[in-house]
Amino acid sequence: METDIRRLFTIGYATVTQEDFIHSLKRNNVTAVSDVRSSPFSSYKPEFNRQDLEAALKNEGIKYVFLGDQCGARIEAPHCYVDGLADYHKIAQHPQFLDGLKRIRKGLSKYSIALMCAEKDPITCHRMILVCRNLKAPNVQIAHIRPDGSPESNDAAEKRLLALFKLDGDDMFQSKQQQLDRAYDKQGKKIAYKSDQDQTVSDEPPQEGSPRTPVDLFTIGFTKSSAEHFFARLQKAGVHRLVDIRLNNVSQLAGFAKRDDLAYFLKTICQIEYEHLPSLAPTKEILDAYKKKEISWAEYERRYLPLLESRQVEARLNRERLHNACFLCSEPTAGKCHRRLAAEYLKRNLGDINITHL
Repeated sequence: METDIRRLFTIGYATVTQEDFIHSLKRNNVTAVSDVRSSPFSSYKPEFNRQDLEAALKNEGIKYVFLGDQCGARIEAPHCYVDGLADYHKIAQHPQFLDGLKRIRKGLSKYSIALMCAEKDPITCHRMILVCRNLKAPNVQIAHIRPDGSPESNDAAEKRLLALFKLDGDDMFQSKQQQLDRAYDKQGKKIAYKSDQDQTVSDEPPQEGSPRTPVDLFTIGFTKSSAEHFFARLQKAGVHRLVDIRLNNVSQLAGFAKRDDLAYFLKTICQIEYEHLPSLAPTKEILDAYKKKEISWAEYERRYLPLLESRQVEARLNRERLHNACFLCSEPTAGKCHRRLAAEYLKRNLGDINITHL
Protein backbone atom coordinates (compact mmCIF):
# COMPACT_ATOMS: atom_id res chain seq x y z
CA MET A 1 0.00 0.00 0.00
CA GLU A 2 1.45 3.36 -1.06
CA THR A 3 2.02 6.04 1.55
CA ASP A 4 -0.13 9.15 1.15
CA ILE A 5 2.45 11.95 0.84
CA ARG A 6 1.50 15.28 2.45
CA ARG A 7 3.19 18.46 1.23
CA LEU A 8 4.23 21.08 3.78
CA PHE A 9 5.90 24.38 2.92
CA THR A 10 7.37 27.26 4.89
CA ILE A 11 7.71 30.86 3.77
CA GLY A 12 9.08 34.17 5.10
CA TYR A 13 7.93 37.63 4.08
CA ALA A 14 10.80 39.88 5.21
CA THR A 15 12.11 40.78 1.75
CA VAL A 16 9.02 40.46 -0.45
CA THR A 17 5.85 42.41 -1.16
CA GLN A 18 2.45 41.01 -0.28
CA GLU A 19 1.77 40.54 -4.00
CA ASP A 20 4.96 38.51 -4.51
CA PHE A 21 4.26 36.57 -1.31
CA ILE A 22 0.85 35.48 -2.58
CA HIS A 23 2.24 34.77 -6.04
CA SER A 24 4.83 32.41 -4.51
CA LEU A 25 2.12 30.61 -2.56
CA LYS A 26 0.03 30.09 -5.69
CA ARG A 27 3.06 29.06 -7.71
CA ASN A 28 3.62 26.23 -5.22
CA ASN A 29 -0.09 25.34 -5.05
CA VAL A 30 -0.41 26.30 -1.39
CA THR A 31 -4.04 26.31 -0.27
CA ALA A 32 -3.66 27.32 3.39
CA VAL A 33 -1.28 29.48 5.44
CA SER A 34 -0.51 28.74 9.09
CA ASP A 35 0.89 31.88 10.71
CA VAL A 36 3.42 30.79 13.36
CA ARG A 37 4.53 34.28 14.40
CA SER A 38 4.10 34.80 18.12
CA SER A 39 2.64 38.21 17.32
CA PRO A 40 0.86 38.43 13.94
CA PHE A 41 1.66 42.08 13.32
CA SER A 42 4.33 44.02 11.47
CA SER A 43 4.99 47.73 11.80
CA TYR A 44 7.70 47.44 9.13
CA LYS A 45 5.37 45.66 6.68
CA PRO A 46 1.80 46.45 7.80
CA GLU A 47 0.35 44.60 4.81
CA PHE A 48 1.35 41.44 6.68
CA ASN A 49 -0.69 42.32 9.75
CA ARG A 50 -3.07 39.50 10.54
CA GLN A 51 -6.33 41.09 9.35
CA ASP A 52 -4.84 42.61 6.20
CA LEU A 53 -3.09 39.41 5.21
CA GLU A 54 -6.05 37.20 6.00
CA ALA A 55 -8.30 39.35 3.79
CA ALA A 56 -5.79 39.34 0.91
CA LEU A 57 -5.37 35.57 1.10
CA LYS A 58 -9.14 35.05 1.21
CA ASN A 59 -9.48 37.03 -2.02
CA GLU A 60 -7.09 34.53 -3.63
CA GLY A 61 -8.91 31.49 -2.26
CA ILE A 62 -6.21 30.68 0.32
CA LYS A 63 -7.18 29.83 3.90
CA TYR A 64 -5.47 31.50 6.86
CA VAL A 65 -5.10 30.33 10.44
CA PHE A 66 -3.12 31.86 13.29
CA LEU A 67 -1.06 29.28 15.23
CA GLY A 68 1.43 31.61 16.90
CA ASP A 69 -0.11 30.95 20.30
CA GLN A 70 0.72 27.25 19.92
CA CYS A 71 3.69 27.10 17.56
CA GLY A 72 5.28 30.50 18.03
CA ALA A 73 8.90 31.00 19.12
CA ARG A 74 7.81 32.75 22.30
CA ILE A 75 5.78 30.44 24.54
CA GLU A 76 4.05 31.60 27.73
CA ALA A 77 5.44 28.79 29.87
CA PRO A 78 8.19 29.73 32.37
CA HIS A 79 9.54 26.17 32.63
CA CYS A 80 10.37 26.26 28.90
CA TYR A 81 13.08 28.87 29.54
CA VAL A 82 16.59 28.24 30.81
CA ASP A 83 18.39 31.35 32.04
CA GLY A 84 15.83 33.41 30.13
CA LEU A 85 16.44 31.57 26.83
CA ALA A 86 13.65 29.58 25.21
CA ASP A 87 14.59 25.89 25.23
CA TYR A 88 13.36 24.29 22.00
CA HIS A 89 13.51 20.78 23.48
CA LYS A 90 11.23 21.80 26.35
CA ILE A 91 8.88 23.66 24.02
CA ALA A 92 8.69 20.60 21.75
CA GLN A 93 7.30 18.59 24.69
CA HIS A 94 4.80 21.21 25.86
CA PRO A 95 1.11 20.21 25.40
CA GLN A 96 0.34 23.58 23.82
CA PHE A 97 2.98 23.08 21.13
CA LEU A 98 2.00 19.43 20.59
CA ASP A 99 -1.62 20.49 20.06
CA GLY A 100 -0.41 22.93 17.41
CA LEU A 101 1.46 20.14 15.61
CA LYS A 102 -1.68 17.99 15.70
CA ARG A 103 -3.66 20.78 14.06
CA ILE A 104 -1.06 21.09 11.31
CA ARG A 105 -0.96 17.33 10.70
CA LYS A 106 -4.75 17.20 10.56
CA GLY A 107 -4.82 20.16 8.18
CA LEU A 108 -2.35 18.46 5.85
CA SER A 109 -4.96 15.81 5.09
CA LYS A 110 -7.06 18.49 3.41
CA TYR A 111 -4.75 21.38 2.51
CA SER A 112 -1.32 22.09 1.11
CA ILE A 113 -0.04 24.21 4.00
CA ALA A 114 2.68 26.85 4.26
CA LEU A 115 4.02 27.78 7.69
CA MET A 116 4.56 31.52 7.67
CA CYS A 117 6.98 33.67 9.66
CA ALA A 118 9.10 36.75 9.01
CA GLU A 119 12.66 35.54 8.36
CA LYS A 120 13.86 35.25 4.80
CA ASP A 121 16.00 32.15 5.40
CA PRO A 122 14.36 29.09 7.00
CA ILE A 123 17.55 28.00 8.77
CA THR A 124 17.46 31.22 10.81
CA CYS A 125 13.80 30.82 11.76
CA HIS A 126 11.96 28.66 14.28
CA ARG A 127 9.53 27.58 11.56
CA MET A 128 12.21 25.13 10.41
CA ILE A 129 14.48 24.75 13.46
CA LEU A 130 11.62 24.10 15.89
CA VAL A 131 8.37 23.40 14.06
CA CYS A 132 9.46 21.48 10.96
CA ARG A 133 12.03 19.52 12.93
CA ASN A 134 9.15 18.10 14.96
CA LEU A 135 6.89 17.56 11.94
CA LYS A 136 9.36 15.49 9.94
CA ALA A 137 7.84 12.15 8.95
CA PRO A 138 8.14 9.69 6.05
CA ASN A 139 4.81 10.84 4.65
CA VAL A 140 5.47 14.59 5.03
CA GLN A 141 7.41 16.25 2.22
CA ILE A 142 8.79 19.57 3.48
CA ALA A 143 10.03 22.42 1.29
CA HIS A 144 10.89 26.05 1.97
CA ILE A 145 9.69 28.74 -0.43
CA ARG A 146 12.52 31.19 -1.11
CA PRO A 147 12.02 34.92 -1.92
CA ASP A 148 12.06 34.21 -5.68
CA GLY A 149 9.23 31.68 -5.26
CA SER A 150 11.34 28.60 -5.85
CA PRO A 151 11.08 25.73 -3.35
CA GLU A 152 14.13 24.46 -1.48
CA SER A 153 13.82 20.93 -0.17
CA ASN A 154 14.21 20.43 3.55
CA ASP A 155 17.15 18.10 2.81
CA ALA A 156 18.92 20.93 0.97
CA ALA A 157 18.21 23.36 3.82
CA GLU A 158 19.57 20.84 6.33
CA LYS A 159 22.76 20.54 4.29
CA ARG A 160 23.20 24.31 4.57
CA LEU A 161 22.54 24.04 8.30
CA LEU A 162 25.25 21.39 8.66
CA ALA A 163 27.69 23.50 6.64
CA LEU A 164 26.94 26.52 8.83
CA PHE A 165 28.43 24.70 11.83
CA LYS A 166 31.06 22.81 9.80
CA LEU A 167 29.33 19.52 10.53
CA ASP A 168 28.95 18.47 6.90
CA GLY A 169 32.05 16.28 6.80
CA ASP A 170 32.52 12.64 7.76
CA ASP A 171 32.91 11.94 11.47
CA MET A 172 34.02 8.51 12.66
CA PHE A 173 32.46 9.13 16.08
CA GLN A 174 29.08 10.49 15.04
CA SER A 175 26.43 9.36 12.58
CA LYS A 176 24.96 11.77 10.03
CA GLN A 177 21.80 12.00 12.15
CA GLN A 178 23.80 12.83 15.26
CA GLN A 179 25.63 15.58 13.39
CA LEU A 180 22.31 16.93 12.12
CA ASP A 181 20.85 16.89 15.63
CA ARG A 182 23.87 18.85 16.86
CA ALA A 183 23.39 21.43 14.11
CA TYR A 184 19.68 21.81 14.97
CA ASP A 185 20.51 22.18 18.68
CA LYS A 186 23.24 24.76 18.04
CA GLN A 187 21.02 26.83 15.76
CA GLY A 188 18.11 26.51 18.16
CA LYS A 189 20.16 28.10 20.94
CA LYS A 190 21.43 30.75 18.55
CA ILE A 191 18.03 31.97 17.38
CA ALA A 192 15.85 31.19 20.42
CA TYR A 193 13.78 33.93 21.99
CA LYS A 194 15.56 35.59 24.88
CA SER A 195 13.37 36.75 27.75
CA ASP A 196 15.04 39.83 29.22
CA GLN A 197 13.19 39.52 32.48
CA ASP A 198 14.46 42.75 33.97
CA GLN A 199 13.36 44.65 30.89
CA THR A 200 9.98 43.08 30.26
CA VAL A 201 7.14 45.49 29.77
CA SER A 202 4.61 45.44 32.58
CA ASP A 203 1.27 43.79 31.78
CA GLU A 204 -0.42 46.59 33.71
CA PRO A 205 -1.97 49.01 31.17
CA PRO A 206 -1.38 52.75 31.58
CA GLN A 207 -4.10 54.69 33.36
CA GLU A 208 -6.65 56.03 30.92
CA GLY A 209 -6.02 59.67 30.12
CA SER A 210 -2.61 59.76 31.77
CA PRO A 211 0.07 61.21 29.46
CA ARG A 212 3.19 59.21 28.79
CA THR A 213 6.47 60.84 29.72
CA PRO A 214 8.66 61.34 26.63
CA VAL A 215 11.79 59.19 26.58
CA ASP A 216 15.21 60.69 25.81
CA LEU A 217 17.28 58.06 24.03
CA PHE A 218 20.85 58.61 22.85
CA THR A 219 23.23 56.72 20.58
CA ILE A 220 27.03 56.85 20.37
CA GLY A 221 29.94 55.28 18.50
CA PHE A 222 33.44 54.89 19.85
CA THR A 223 35.73 54.69 16.79
CA LYS A 224 37.64 57.84 15.83
CA SER A 225 37.05 59.14 19.36
CA SER A 226 39.43 59.48 22.26
CA ALA A 227 38.38 57.97 25.57
CA GLU A 228 38.26 61.46 27.07
CA HIS A 229 35.89 62.78 24.40
CA PHE A 230 33.76 59.62 24.51
CA PHE A 231 33.09 59.72 28.26
CA ALA A 232 32.70 63.52 28.24
CA ARG A 233 29.89 63.26 25.68
CA LEU A 234 28.04 60.73 27.82
CA GLN A 235 28.36 62.83 30.94
CA LYS A 236 27.30 66.05 29.23
CA ALA A 237 24.18 64.35 27.81
CA GLY A 238 23.16 63.04 31.25
CA VAL A 239 23.24 59.40 30.21
CA HIS A 240 22.33 56.99 33.02
CA ARG A 241 22.78 53.67 31.24
CA LEU A 242 24.93 52.58 28.28
CA VAL A 243 23.30 49.80 26.29
CA ASP A 244 25.82 47.89 24.21
CA ILE A 245 24.11 46.58 21.07
CA ARG A 246 27.22 45.27 19.32
CA LEU A 247 27.33 41.68 18.14
CA ASN A 248 30.96 41.37 19.26
CA ASN A 249 31.98 43.41 22.26
CA VAL A 250 35.17 41.61 23.33
CA SER A 251 37.45 42.36 20.39
CA GLN A 252 40.97 43.49 21.27
CA LEU A 253 40.54 46.16 18.59
CA ALA A 254 37.82 47.85 20.65
CA GLY A 255 40.40 49.49 22.93
CA PHE A 256 38.70 51.24 25.84
CA ALA A 257 35.31 49.99 24.54
CA LYS A 258 36.10 46.32 25.19
CA ARG A 259 33.21 45.00 27.29
CA ASP A 260 34.73 44.47 30.75
CA ASP A 261 37.02 47.50 30.53
CA LEU A 262 34.17 49.70 29.35
CA ALA A 263 31.86 48.60 32.15
CA TYR A 264 34.59 49.45 34.68
CA PHE A 265 35.37 52.86 33.16
CA LEU A 266 31.69 53.80 32.96
CA LYS A 267 31.11 52.99 36.62
CA THR A 268 34.33 54.56 37.87
CA ILE A 269 34.46 57.70 35.75
CA CYS A 270 30.81 58.50 35.05
CA GLN A 271 28.67 56.41 37.43
CA ILE A 272 26.87 55.06 34.36
CA GLU A 273 25.37 51.56 34.27
CA TYR A 274 26.41 49.16 31.52
CA GLU A 275 24.42 46.37 29.93
CA HIS A 276 24.73 44.26 26.80
CA LEU A 277 21.56 43.78 24.75
CA PRO A 278 22.35 41.34 21.89
CA SER A 279 18.69 41.21 20.83
CA LEU A 280 19.31 44.56 19.09
CA ALA A 281 22.46 43.36 17.31
CA PRO A 282 22.44 42.14 13.70
CA THR A 283 23.17 38.52 12.91
CA LYS A 284 26.71 37.53 11.97
CA GLU A 285 25.48 36.72 8.46
CA ILE A 286 24.03 40.21 7.92
CA LEU A 287 27.03 41.96 9.43
CA ASP A 288 29.61 39.92 7.50
CA ALA A 289 27.78 40.40 4.20
CA TYR A 290 27.79 44.18 4.68
CA LYS A 291 31.42 44.35 5.77
CA LYS A 292 32.46 42.30 2.74
CA LYS A 293 30.40 44.65 0.54
CA GLU A 294 28.24 41.77 -0.62
CA ILE A 295 25.12 43.79 0.22
CA SER A 296 24.36 47.53 0.17
CA TRP A 297 23.29 49.58 3.17
CA ALA A 298 19.73 49.58 1.80
CA GLU A 299 19.78 45.77 1.75
CA TYR A 300 21.27 45.76 5.26
CA GLU A 301 18.24 47.77 6.44
CA ARG A 302 15.84 45.43 4.63
CA ARG A 303 17.32 42.47 6.47
CA TYR A 304 17.90 44.03 9.88
CA LEU A 305 14.49 45.61 10.51
CA PRO A 306 12.49 42.38 10.01
CA LEU A 307 15.00 40.74 12.35
CA LEU A 308 13.95 43.14 15.12
CA GLU A 309 10.32 42.34 14.39
CA SER A 310 10.91 38.61 14.54
CA ARG A 311 12.65 39.06 17.90
CA GLN A 312 9.75 41.23 19.10
CA VAL A 313 12.16 43.59 20.83
CA GLU A 314 9.50 46.25 21.34
CA ALA A 315 7.52 43.82 23.52
CA ARG A 316 10.54 43.08 25.67
CA LEU A 317 11.81 46.58 26.40
CA ASN A 318 10.44 48.81 29.11
CA ARG A 319 10.12 52.43 27.94
CA GLU A 320 11.20 53.73 31.33
CA ARG A 321 14.48 51.82 31.13
CA LEU A 322 15.19 53.50 27.81
CA HIS A 323 14.96 56.98 29.33
CA ASN A 324 18.42 58.57 29.38
CA ALA A 325 19.89 55.35 27.99
CA CYS A 326 22.43 55.37 25.16
CA PHE A 327 22.85 52.72 22.47
CA LEU A 328 26.49 51.91 21.78
CA CYS A 329 28.04 50.64 18.59
CA SER A 330 31.36 51.17 16.84
CA GLU A 331 30.60 53.39 13.84
CA PRO A 332 31.70 57.03 14.39
CA THR A 333 28.43 58.38 12.94
CA ALA A 334 24.90 56.98 13.16
CA GLY A 335 23.91 57.35 9.50
CA LYS A 336 24.95 53.87 8.45
CA CYS A 337 24.89 52.11 11.79
CA HIS A 338 22.28 49.75 13.18
CA ARG A 339 22.09 51.80 16.39
CA ARG A 340 20.15 54.42 14.42
CA LEU A 341 17.86 51.79 12.93
CA ALA A 342 17.22 50.24 16.35
CA ALA A 343 16.41 53.59 17.95
CA GLU A 344 14.09 54.61 15.11
CA TYR A 345 12.39 51.21 15.16
CA LEU A 346 11.63 51.56 18.88
CA LYS A 347 10.37 55.11 18.35
CA ARG A 348 7.92 53.88 15.70
CA ASN A 349 6.68 51.08 17.93
CA LEU A 350 6.80 52.62 21.39
CA GLY A 351 6.27 56.29 20.54
CA ASP A 352 7.24 59.47 22.41
CA ILE A 353 10.99 58.85 22.10
CA ASN A 354 13.38 61.72 21.43
CA ILE A 355 16.52 60.42 19.71
CA THR A 356 19.87 62.22 19.93
CA HIS A 357 23.03 60.91 18.25
CA LEU A 358 26.05 62.01 20.29
